[in-house]
Amino acid sequence: MYLIEPEDIKKNPALHGPPVEGMRVPETVILTFNRAIVEQLAVLCGLREAKWFHADHVPYCSASACWDGMVGDREVYVFIPPVGASPMAAFCEELISFGVRRIFLLCASWSVGDDILGQGQIHLPSFAIGPDGTSCHYGNVGYSVEAEPLMFAALADSLAESGADWKEGGVGCCEAIYRITPEMVDSYREQGCLSMENGEVAVLYTLAKVFGIQVGVLLQPYIDLTQGFDITYMGRKYHDTCRVQAFAAVDTIGKF
Repeated sequence: MYLIEPEDIKKNPALHGPPVEGMRVPETVILTFNRAIVEQLAVLCGLREAKWFHADHVPYCSASACWDGMVGDREVYVFIPPVGASPMAAFCEELISFGVRRIFLLCASWSVGDDILGQGQIHLPSFAIGPDGTSCHYGNVGYSVEAEPLMFAALADSLAESGADWKEGGVGCCEAIYRITPEMVDSYREQGCLSMENGEVAVLYTLAKVFGIQVGVLLQPYIDLTQGFDITYMGRKYHDTCRVQAFAAVDTIGKF
């Protein structure tokens, strides 16, 4: 149907790399950009550095780091994925083509006001809205997509059971961080959004619908847009909350 598809990757490795059977991936993966989350996952899952062979054979972009670990008897891969909605979509399509059925994204977002989502609070996105340049290619032409319900409910249970400080609500999209206006923030607040990011959540929620996989996302703010950029926002509380995000994901994995 399409000129280039993820399955095309399987045609290349035998020519200049490991065989396809050596390029396996478990059903569950965790994506994160944050070192504190990786460090906590290393404790919880016994992570070991792994070689992601696909990175040498993809037409676009791939993960910059990969670890292998266990949650009970379930194998889990942890990736630092490419940043942005478009690279995220391509990378996740490749994961799905190799058998991934459950994807977690643990990362940060931009609060639309400390009164809405404060420092150290976890945001469980119940929906993603706003124009992005990628999810529409997967059928999200209305730029509004709900969370995948099974994973959303399981994450909510894990957060509640842990006593974490968390909220559920929408996440808005803007792929240009230096073009966010007060009017944009006000509009997203009025539509029930707690934070904003660059479209990755919309892409993941849309992929869940297209491919019938389970997707869960946990965010926390590293910026309050109404106050501008302040690097001190990523202090001790931020790192402590990273560990809570990691724990909630691992606890949720154990429920499936």
